[in-house]
Amino acid sequence: MNQHTGFSANMMMLGRNIWKPIDILSGVTVANQEETPYADYVRALHEQLLLVHKTAREHLHSAQERQKKDYDLRLRNPSSRKGI
Repeated sequence: MNQHTGFSANMMMLGRNIWKPIDILSGVTVANQEETPYADYVRALHEQLLLVHKTAREHLHSAQERQKKDYDLRLRNPSSRKGI
């Protein structure tokens, strides 16, 4: 999971998190997912990706503002250490 976007790379690219073999073996995943018609799947995937990308942009914007604030504070208040 990316700390700035709040999503994994798989979620950003595929619209879902992937299952690792250990997840399947340990029963963490849902083994029998119901089949959906192709058009419904594509529509749902498109909506999921739009939502994930919109949320990631909002998280990135917040992170950018926080980083700028931190940088500006350091720039205005440099430490007063004498020579190194």
